Amino acid sequence: MGSNVGGKNVLPMAELAALFEEAGCSDVRTYIQSGNVIFRATAAVAGPLSLEISARIGKRHGLWVPVICAPRRR
Repeated sequence: MGSNVGGKNVLPMAELAALFEEAGCSDVRTYIQSGNVIFRATAAVAGPLSLEISARIGKRHGLWVPVICAPRRR
């Protein structure tokens, strides 16, 4: 997953990780201050996750950003 909040918006990675955990993801980790998140999720959680995380960021932090989730390639 990646989200780009731009250079002037601040979203601490600990808070971003917490949003994923609240949405039902597990083993949530962030990669530096990049907006990249690594996590595990069931198909039922992963399906609507992009829209859900974007909405949670908007509601909690007032930032309207696109969120892109991509499955891990094996």
